[in-house]
Amino acid sequence: MADLNFIELRQKCESWLREGKGSSVVHALSSLNVRQIPRSDRRPLAILARRANLVSLGLRILSPVVHAERNSYRPDVREEEWAEYGILLCQIGSRQEGLKILNKIRAVEFPDALLYRAFCHFNQWEYREALPLLEEYCRHPKLTPYQRAIGAINLVLANASCGNDDFAFHELEKLQAQFKMDNYSRLLANSIELKAQIEIKRGRYSEAHACLEQASQILSEDITSDQLFVEKWKSVLRSIKTKDPQHLHRFRKTAQEKGGWESVRECDFYLYKLQFDEPIFQFLYFGTPFESYRKRLLEIAHSDPGTEYLLGTGASLFELRSGEFNGQTGLNLGKKIHQFLALMLSDFYKPFQLGSVFSRVFPGENFNIFSSASRVHQLVFRTRKILKESQLPLSIIERDGCYHFHLAPGCRIRIHRDIEVGGSELVTLAMLRELFQEQIFSARQVRESLGLPVSSLARILRYGLSKGMLSQQGSGPKTRYRFQRDTSIKISRAG
Repeated sequence: MADLNFIELRQKCESWLREGKGSSVVHALSSLNVRQIPRSDRRPLAILARRANLVSLGLRILSPVVHAERNSYRPDVREEEWAEYGILLCQIGSRQEGLKILNKIRAVEFPDALLYRAFCHFNQWEYREALPLLEEYCRHPKLTPYQRAIGAINLVLANASCGNDDFAFHELEKLQAQFKMDNYSRLLANSIELKAQIEIKRGRYSEAHACLEQASQILSEDITSDQLFVEKWKSVLRSIKTKDPQHLHRFRKTAQEKGGWESVRECDFYLYKLQFDEPIFQFLYFGTPFESYRKRLLEIAHSDPGTEYLLGTGASLFELRSGEFNGQTGLNLGKKIHQFLALMLSDFYKPFQLGSVFSRVFPGENFNIFSSASRVHQLVFRTRKILKESQLPLSIIERDGCYHFHLAPGCRIRIHRDIEVGGSELVTLAMLRELFQEQIFSARQVRESLGLPVSSLARILRYGLSKGMLSQQGSGPKTRYRFQRDTSIKISRAG
């Protein structure tokens, strides 16, 4: 009887999602007793949770099946369970671990692995990288009609985002007819919103307005991010037509209140496109960790962003790279708290999910929804304590399980173009690279420049040599070092 109830729940949620009634799904799944779910229903319910933007719930449902320890998993996990667990990890921020799992899935037997990998690229604004995955997915012979519809609309989105507007527009015409016939209301609204985006780019504003009104009417009962996307494009359209940025400013405030952080970022993108305001450009560039997005921004830029940015106002200065506050050392260089602050300050818009923080600060360890949280909470506690003791007006705030920074007036933070999130060796080598460029230098010069202990310096130089970043000349007291030509030291940025 219990199994039958779960089957009925799954059927209802599936119908609600296809009809665009996301709020009904959220209400139904949020009241579940996770412990009572049989294994046969765990993956289907985890999928429904993810599609309803309940990622943490999806992980809590599926984690007992996978049972991730620091460096191992349960041996009896099925391939389809791995695939869903992988995409859930990507969506909570543990992208590297999630993709590592998804890359092992046999697409011939389980095609959704291709779709999930494409979604991971979407989360990084990497639409060009997602294209071949979606094309392969849509050609797969084992897809159900609804799977094929999901693949088709995402393939159109990727093409439109890569500038292939003619192909995308032609495909949307066919998809809309199909979605109407199959009663895929949410996908129909998505397709109409995508069509509006293309119409805006083509300057066909009346047609774009009609599309957005139609999509808004379809999504009138939905509380998912789809409705917010429609409102975003309405604001973009109004500002372009009237050349008045106030429409975008008003929506930006709404998006902030609703936690639509990527929509806030997009507002600034279109504000800059409308006004070419240099402060907006600098804030957007240095406050965005995605390389694909930065390239997109540079395509419309009227200036070079430079190599560093001062965030905030005031007389006090915090040097993020060195960890110094007003000339005094406040952080242990490259240690966990320094890495955590560098991570927080790599994105001015979107708070970092639990998985993002864990995977960046504890690299190489598996994420566990039940145990990893406490380690992150301890790190946040220690960071807040250090910030308070240093009297640095920077605070870490938590919202819906995600972490972001708040900088009070009176202090500026110097942020470099490539914010280091690695260990102390990489942080120090990045500083040395900036200091010496391609010049030959000695260990003594490094000690005099950075004040490092002999043991720490030796460890850092050995690390640079082992990674091929440094070359060595001579031996003994005459030993000299030099950075390899064209070897940049970029530590992975968070996203």
